[in-house]
Amino acid sequence: MIKAAFFDVDGTLVSFKTHKISKLSKKAILTLKQKI
Repeated sequence: MIKAAFFDVDGTLVSFKTHKISKLSKKAILTLKQKI
């Protein structure tokens, strides 16, 4: 079985101001990674 997650980085994950991923986004990505 193939498992995949697709998302974009148009300011949804990476802030245009700080050029960093928020702590909440990092936590969500790690949670998703554990489930895949």
